[in-house]
Amino acid sequence: MKNLFILTFIIFTSLSCKAQTPIIDIEKKHLAWKNPESYINAYFKDINNFYDGFEGTWVGTRGNKTLKIVLKKEEKIPNDIPYFTDYMYGEYQYIEDGVIKINTLDNTDRFKTGIKGSSLLKSHHKPPCADCDLNKRRLRIGFFDRVHNVSATLTLQHTTVNGKPALKGLMYGDGGSYNAANPPKHLYMVIPTGWWTFIKE
Repeated sequence: MKNLFILTFIIFTSLSCKAQTPIIDIEKKHLAWKNPESYINAYFKDINNFYDGFEGTWVGTRGNKTLKIVLKKEEKIPNDIPYFTDYMYGEYQYIEDGVIKINTLDNTDRFKTGIKGSSLLKSHHKPPCADCDLNKRRLRIGFFDRVHNVSATLTLQHTTVNGKPALKGLMYGDGGSYNAANPPKHLYMVIPTGWWTFIKE
């Protein structure tokens, strides 16, 4: 009986070890697309905590336009491949001439998140960055406009404004194709693209 218990324990321990989730630096996440089978059940983790510096509430102002974004780091989110990954989620509010044009801050539906993404960019990654801190990373996230049903990309870079933490952001369209004979109702987001500077609240 004792030998049976020991044998059972050894088999269970062996199977548990094989089922463990290997932890891989999230900056190597792009490798999963090249050979997805080799990364099944892997966990792409923000080992260097690059995401942490982007968390919080940030407010950008351009003349009569104000864009507030709220970003949060989520850890070990399951993916379809399947693997797990750290991720950035968020919501936003856009105001123009004192009127709220779009507001997703109260959204609780994970499948209709206003902001999400996980790409970390080095200085040479597009769009290139001449003044980036080599010890930090930019964040590239998807920005979803549920009013016009279009999307854009937002890249965020750490900076400082008047001694306060800030993010320098470039919002640009994805350039999606469409049928010219039957174009969509809206081609552009409610929020204007271009450069934004966000100050941390």
